[in-house]
Amino acid sequence: MATSDNFEGTLAMVAPAGGVVVGTPVYNSTSKTVVLPMTAATSGNTFTAKVVGYVKTVAKLTGVAWTQGRSLRWISSTSKFAVTTATTQISQGSAALAAAAGDNTGDVILRF
Repeated sequence: MATSDNFEGTLAMVAPAGGVVVGTPVYNSTSKTVVLPMTAATSGNTFTAKVVGYVKTVAKLTGVAWTQGRSLRWISSTSKFAVTTATTQISQGSAALAAAAGDNTGDVILRF
């Protein structure tokens, strides 16, 4: 589960179909951003979403190492962050820390 130590950089958003779970990043199709739910909500209800800042232990696509500061994209089909140049993916942040190719999680700095 992804975590953040604070509620700075948050917005109130409406949960998509299926709702949101605390700590599970979700793509918000309205704002076209990946956000981290800080509160849970069922579909159509309001939740607090971290939209910018440091997020720990997000799902990472394995196979490629991250260097600190490297631009990352959200891969919708896997719900993971990755280093890729595919323009069809959503550019959403950068690597807060380096991560090895075999790691399945990493730390991210989200940008809105």
